[in-house]
Amino acid sequence: MRLKDRNCLVTGSNRGIGAGIALRLADEGANVALVYLEGDLEVESVATQIRHRGRTALVFRTDLRDPQALHAMMTQVIAEFGDLHLLVNNAGIGLFAPFLETSLEAWNDTINTNLRAAFLCSQIAARHMAERKFGRIVHITSTLSQVAAPNLAPYCASKAALAMLTKAMAAELGPLGIRVNAVGPGTIRTQLNAALLDTDEMEAREAALIPTRRIGHSDDIAAMVAFLASDEADQINGQNILVDGGLTALSPQPPYLNANK
Repeated sequence: MRLKDRNCLVTGSNRGIGAGIALRLADEGANVALVYLEGDLEVESVATQIRHRGRTALVFRTDLRDPQALHAMMTQVIAEFGDLHLLVNNAGIGLFAPFLETSLEAWNDTINTNLRAAFLCSQIAARHMAERKFGRIVHITSTLSQVAAPNLAPYCASKAALAMLTKAMAAELGPLGIRVNAVGPGTIRTQLNAALLDTDEMEAREAALIPTRRIGHSDDIAAMVAFLASDEADQINGQNILVDGGLTALSPQPPYLNANK
């Protein structure tokens, strides 16, 4: 119960990593505002599970690409909770296309969802937190904030920018009692990629790339977010912590140099 009676907001929290984070925060004693765009039944299921834990769950359907809708949502969350102690910017999209075929619309949708929304939500939350000299903000980045992947140029750019935004915010907001960090997931099993991973060949191929030899779960990310939100992490600020099983610790090697079977 490290977060007992604290009020948290998690964007993109109807499923996958966001839902896992929301449920872990509730397990730690927090009340949670769930923000989503699609998936009414999914978000209601998460809200019900939070309430069964004896915590308050608020639900907001919001298009985070719309600054006015975003501002209205943030204002209402703060008004209903009275205080906001933790913001988790998890909502994100990744549109696959070769760089030379990436449309301006795809670029704008990705940047506006992954980066601009996090900036705007954080700015509103931080103004509130600064008045109280206490707050925690956690951005969900990616291993692709540090290394690139083909056909995901807007996503890679948005996550790298979010990692640097984390540092800039931490430098400015630290003196105001606000700690800002980021968590970068590696390969994580979610509802969206389960069909792809649920083949022996793909599962084995992906796991073989990771030093821990397993695919990550949303619980791995949620545990790190809960820690960063707690008082135990009070001196951790401005970090982009990759939870990837050591994937980005390695550079690609030819087979004859790879001794780790």
